[in-house]
Amino acid sequence: MPIVHPDLNRVRKKLKTEFQVALDLSTLIEEEMQLEIPFDEIGFISMFLSIQLGQKEQFPQNKVGVIVLMHGNSTASSILSASQELLDSSQGIAMDMSLDTSVNQMYQKLLNYVQENQSMFLNGLLLLTDMGSLNSFATLLYEETGIRTKAVSMTSTMIVIEALRMSEMGRSLEDIYQNIQTSFETIVREQFQTDLKDNKHSKKAIVVTCFTGEGVAAKLYERIAAFVDQAKVEIIPMQFIERETF
Repeated sequence: MPIVHPDLNRVRKKLKTEFQVALDLSTLIEEEMQLEIPFDEIGFISMFLSIQLGQKEQFPQNKVGVIVLMHGNSTASSILSASQELLDSSQGIAMDMSLDTSVNQMYQKLLNYVQENQSMFLNGLLLLTDMGSLNSFATLLYEETGIRTKAVSMTSTMIVIEALRMSEMGRSLEDIYQNIQTSFETIVREQFQTDLKDNKHSKKAIVVTCFTGEGVAAKLYERIAAFVDQAKVEIIPMQFIERETF
């Protein structure tokens, strides 16, 4: 797959010196390695050459806001605190919804906070929720404040970490939202694939039952056993009254 630089012309104009050095380096590499380096890749080399070592990268001041909103007395606070500590970041706000708080009360609390701090959300707001009516708050907030808002449900610590990290980097709301959705889908897919692999080693079973486990069940056992490879599938005769124990 060819390398494509999305902003090559701007790099050539803004980083003229670095681009010329990258061209010279590319010529040497091509002669030494007997390969061809495309212009787009030279653009990326120019960007690497423009980085000043020892200088901390400056991220945008106005980042996408992240609010963790969950049921429980400290669920959101605990997850956000752990995520911030792991990232050494102060980004993000936690709002805990105790079980005796109504949905309307929680929404009003969130709305008041957003309205009082609108300057924090000029680039959008990402709500990380756990379940239920909290997922609908994004649409309501947008309608009442005009602030672009997205909501991600079934949030885990990993999702909070990823959202905070990308927000700190200055990524757009849509970019953060899409990346988190993709990450979540990948995790679920891999989990199911793992479960399927594990199940391949599990022995299958056929349960035949009647009230005594000896009458109809025994007859069914005899009929089925002739057609089943019992090295792979176990046939279990069982009394109907044993079903709960089974």
